[in-house]
Amino acid sequence: MIGSADHNDAEHWQSFYTRPAWQSGIMDITTRFDIIEHWLDACTAEKHDKHRMCSEILIPGYPSRLLDVAESESSGYIRLVETKDWPDPRPEYTTLSHCWGSLTGPRPLETTSENIHRHEARIMMKDLPQTFRDAVDITRRIRKNFLWIDSLAIVQDDKQNWEFEASHMAAIYQNSFLTIAATAAEHCEVGCSLEPWRINITEGKVRNISRIRDDMPETFEFQARLKRASISWTGRHTFPLHTRGWVLQEAYLSRRILHMTPQRMLWHCRQHFDHEDAVIFDLGYFKTKVDPQKLGFSWEEFQSDNQWGFYSKQWWRMVNNYSKLNFTYISDRLPAMAGIIQFLATKTGDTPLLGLWESRVVQLYRDLAWTCKQPQASRIPGIPTWTWLSSLSEINAAVGTDIPLWDEVRLESCNIDWEGRPYVSKLKRGTLKLKGQIFETTVTANPDFNTAIQNNFRTTILQPSPEDLLHMSVECKAAVQNSYVDFHSDTLENSSANTDAKITYLLLWYTEHHWSDRIEHIVFLALRKEHATQGGIPAI
Repeated sequence: MIGSADHNDAEHWQSFYTRPAWQSGIMDITTRFDIIEHWLDACTAEKHDKHRMCSEILIPGYPSRLLDVAESESSGYIRLVETKDWPDPRPEYTTLSHCWGSLTGPRPLETTSENIHRHEARIMMKDLPQTFRDAVDITRRIRKNFLWIDSLAIVQDDKQNWEFEASHMAAIYQNSFLTIAATAAEHCEVGCSLEPWRINITEGKVRNISRIRDDMPETFEFQARLKRASISWTGRHTFPLHTRGWVLQEAYLSRRILHMTPQRMLWHCRQHFDHEDAVIFDLGYFKTKVDPQKLGFSWEEFQSDNQWGFYSKQWWRMVNNYSKLNFTYISDRLPAMAGIIQFLATKTGDTPLLGLWESRVVQLYRDLAWTCKQPQASRIPGIPTWTWLSSLSEINAAVGTDIPLWDEVRLESCNIDWEGRPYVSKLKRGTLKLKGQIFETTVTANPDFNTAIQNNFRTTILQPSPEDLLHMSVECKAAVQNSYVDFHSDTLENSSANTDAKITYLLLWYTEHHWSDRIEHIVFLALRKEHATQGGIPAI
């Protein structure tokens, strides 16, 4: 890795090369701490108006329990403390974002009904996994006395306490002073990459033969330093933490995150992304900053002041990202969204509808047209099939800018009912009552179509690839009357590739393009008749 700075700009040169990461010698948490303080000072100082959003807290609240780490260095232990009787202003605290690891590997220390009183008395530092010990160390170094770790602050075998705390994740991470992320650790014993290492720096001048600015000569020299890099920071890289389902809301809700990776700390707040090396020049690829999205970091989605005009695409991008993440327990897929949904509902004033949003009924025809990238993926029992939350597949959304010629799907009413707190308890009922154009037709399977009938109820008609075609003739009212379309079925339940299937469809929208050829875009939703209500209206 080559670190470069404009040697004609003394301030730039001085600020860049005085960073410990570009000095020969031993690198440890002590020598690296100056850059952490620099990031915190820049983000929290009142004079820095550009970090205004980093101080905004939309979801007020405070953890029910915290770990008191103030005397951990001298006493050798920490304590679990309850906060309900603490007066305001309550002290600032940090949070830890980490991978719990597989069920067969190292697992984090947990608070249970059996050991909670012992944890309130003391938890020996030597009994903590390495990641927890490192988080305690970092918390003390930034002069904070309290730390929140999920496995210790939540009573893991108490269903009522777990649901209560899981429903308050938005408040816990929003009000945290700093989230410490063990980004490169696949389990709790890996740690936060605080191990010391030696840096050997070579300094000299590098000749550049390409212009960065028009006012530069065709060839010029700049001062540079060279060191070995442990990771390529210009290519795509997936850290273990970014594969974990729960981490998405931890990242979105935190105001400031310190990512700990091998030989590199990265700073991530609502207004800024930075890392220890500052500007890099890696194998001839010039970047003024590391691209955070290539490294799996994404933070700007919900930080705009705009409303759903902005959020629509960002919401579905987040849904796509979320659907690709891993969960040890499938039952956590809904609770791990609770914080983000609460945050968005507060920011926009909208009402969540189990993965959809009430104010977006004007575009309900698009929100219902999500599809599964892996149509044969399993479903979560008890979750209605109209919401993407029911599927374990990667989700793709039909987000676009086309103005439909026909989109008369309307939401008449909804009934979303939970046994307890929304998204963290069992769903009792999830129904939508829609008004729109429906029709029945028989779909004749192509004998050459040999893929298994896919367990999903979405049907998209949009010029599919020839090898995946079924054909049908559609007769219905509106603009698609007597139109012949190619048909790619996302699902035909309880049917086979050699039989016909009679299906009821809801027409979502229809568009036409007239460029060199006439292109029709017609999207239907396949309905499964559960039972007939009064009046014979099918429930779907």
